Amino acid sequence: MLRSGRALLRQPSSRRAKISVGAALGVNTQPNIRLLVTAPSNAAVNVIMHKIQAQMPDVAMVRLGQPTSPSLVWLEHLIDHDKAKNVKGHDWSSQEARERLLDGAQIVFCTLSGAGSWSMWNPKRSHFDAVIVDEAAQRLCRMEYDHSLFQRLVNNPVNHVVLLREQYRMHPDISSLPSRLFYSNVLVNARRDPPDTPYHAAGFPPYMFYDVTDGLQSRVETSYRNVPEVTFIASRLGELLKVPYDFKNKIGIISPYKSQIEAIKDALHAAKLTKAKIEVNTVDGFQGREKEIIIVSCVRTLRSGDNSFWGDVRRMNVSLTRAISSCWIVGNSNLLKESPAWAELLDDSKRRNVYQKVVIQPPTKVIPPPHAP
Repeated sequence: MLRSGRALLRQPSSRRAKISVGAALGVNTQPNIRLLVTAPSNAAVNVIMHKIQAQMPDVAMVRLGQPTSPSLVWLEHLIDHDKAKNVKGHDWSSQEARERLLDGAQIVFCTLSGAGSWSMWNPKRSHFDAVIVDEAAQRLCRMEYDHSLFQRLVNNPVNHVVLLREQYRMHPDISSLPSRLFYSNVLVNARRDPPDTPYHAAGFPPYMFYDVTDGLQSRVETSYRNVPEVTFIASRLGELLKVPYDFKNKIGIISPYKSQIEAIKDALHAAKLTKAKIEVNTVDGFQGREKEIIIVSCVRTLRSGDNSFWGDVRRMNVSLTRAISSCWIVGNSNLLKESPAWAELLDDSKRRNVYQKVVIQPPTKVIPPPHAP
């Protein structure tokens, strides 16, 4: 694929999409260069494609995959459109149209799994001159599942690793722990004096860990939910939205479990908090994205079963680095402290006085007064 050379850019996700776009712009300044841009998820691919489209509107681009955004140009649509323009009487098959469109595109976008399809790897097709793999650290080596592509490239002495140290997204109170925990404490905050927001002054700080220890997880088919966490999050958001501020589309809630996501959505609807357009999604759903306010719902209280979230520092890193102004983590310290990374988060929150114990009060039963004699 690449004719010569490899480069690995290690950067906190606050600027990773911008770096991929910049790399694409640099490569495409050369004539007759074909570029493949790929990432693990459709969401990550879409983010990059939107940005590149805005910068290079006249470049021939194709997005291979299933349509999830109406503003993107998709291969299936292009095939139908291209067939309509064919010479009358010539019967192009969908596969033929696909092959011709792919060959004619200067930039092709797809997921990593899409890049492995037969259409992309037909030996008769000309190779790409350059390949950009965004979020490359997510891909695990086939034989060494605990070693990501990033780890293997770093360990290869032939490669040169460049760490882009300046982060532009997070409030310094948010970036403090990720810098130390994931980036050897070398991140530099581009915004030395981040602007204060009305909700910071109203008791909703830039960073906080809320310890909900009196709730238990419940299993729903293959997923999990934690009702006390849902109750607390809905209550906290109800208070937040009373602050005079435009919160619309600025709040995101991250949870690793679909059952918890459904429960949170139901609670927000029941509490009539839907006008703020709060997005509730998985860790993967927020990959490569950001929100002004992020709430992380950890859910788990028991060690048994799946530990793919609280036992995976990479997913922890993604969750903690999506917020711009405020990041609030809701979890159970009794379980989280068993993970070294989460134990460090708990210790850090207590040292910085951003730890709060939460007691969920059970519903109060109203007893009517006795009747007068």
